Amino acid sequence: MENRLELTTNEAVKQALMAGLGTSLLSNYSMAQEIKEGRIALLEFPDLPLKADWKLIWLKQKKHSPAVKAFIRWLSENRKEVLSKHFPTLEAL
Repeated sequence: MENRLELTTNEAVKQALMAGLGTSLLSNYSMAQEIKEGRIALLEFPDLPLKADWKLIWLKQKKHSPAVKAFIRWLSENRKEVLSKHFPTLEAL
């Protein structure tokens, strides 16, 4: 029988990894600092890394204020700049 440990937060998983308790599948973004500092290593594995698209979602019947509409439009027009400025670790991984 395999030993398993179920943890509820990314931080708990990272601490378990750094303590040598095994391996896990986590978002690179959630552990970018630990990877950069060499505290967590990435393993080569077939079909990894997984890629994901980020989406803005809301209820279909939701009526947005003009400010929310402007923000959604701005975010759509500036997504590359937002990612590079606010999520620079994604580019480094």
